[in-house]
Amino acid sequence: MQVQALQSPTQENFEAERELHFRWSFLRTIEESYFRQKSRINWLREGDLNTAYFHRMCQVRASFNAIRAFMTPSGSLITDPMEMSIHAISHFGSMLAPAVISPSFVYSAHSWFAELTGFQLSEFESQQMVLMPSREEI
Repeated sequence: MQVQALQSPTQENFEAERELHFRWSFLRTIEESYFRQKSRINWLREGDLNTAYFHRMCQVRASFNAIRAFMTPSGSLITDPMEMSIHAISHFGSMLAPAVISPSFVYSAHSWFAELTGFQLSEFESQQMVLMPSREEI
């Protein structure tokens, strides 16, 4: 179509060439997306276990996914792996770890536990809980 548009430059030929170029571009984008998705497939499942391509893809993905440095809130850069691990542990520890446990949480009155649920044993049921079972019951 390109050759025809150049040999016979009419409006219809240019429109047809432009439409075909648009379709080609669209299909090329789809193909590129397909190959990008295919490259991210779990290669172990597909059977490429020991090929050079598989190992190269593992290296590329590992280097892409690696965290090589942390930037602290003060703007300094941490690149030492041991310092990075200490920084990560302290960061997530401060976010996820509980605050200092107060003594009131360590020991709570029976009434506090009773308030957690509306269920309470009757006196008879309470006595039954501490009885030793008989041989027949066992």
